[in-house]
Amino acid sequence: MFQGNVLSEVEGDVVHMDGDFHGAHCGDTWFLLHSTQFEALFGFAHLYEARTRDSLREIAAGLPFDDEDQLVEGMSGYVRLRRGIEEARRGGLFRRVNATQLKGFAEDEGLPVAFKKVGRGWQIVVPTDSQGRAALVRLLRDAFVESKLSQIKYVADSKRLRD
Repeated sequence: MFQGNVLSEVEGDVVHMDGDFHGAHCGDTWFLLHSTQFEALFGFAHLYEARTRDSLREIAAGLPFDDEDQLVEGMSGYVRLRRGIEEARRGGLFRRVNATQLKGFAEDEGLPVAFKKVGRGWQIVVPTDSQGRAALVRLLRDAFVESKLSQIKYVADSKRLRD
């Protein structure tokens, strides 16, 4: 279990956060958190998981976004987690969270997550196993999402989304 702030005690993959589309990837697992403005009014969001970026793009293509051009642009690259994550323009679902707050949340919850300063931004390091994926889900669900999103539906099998 990760203790304190010693980054060398944690081995894993860097999690790249995409601030525009609330997406992330950890090793071979890709995540996308999505909620329409209407769903957000009732406290619902969906956290999708896929094994490849292409699969996640297929999922995203079927979701209602305000600006599809921005979706394609956002999914084409990665953005390192920066101090003061850009607040989402659509629906205001995500609050501003800085690295200090994220570190505090991870430590309070005992999550095996480490933070590494890279230039002016930050990288999140999590284990590559299921515990690491669970920790990433917790960060996405609890640390980034406004409290009004009380119910998160976690969809782990991307094939079910196309049925």
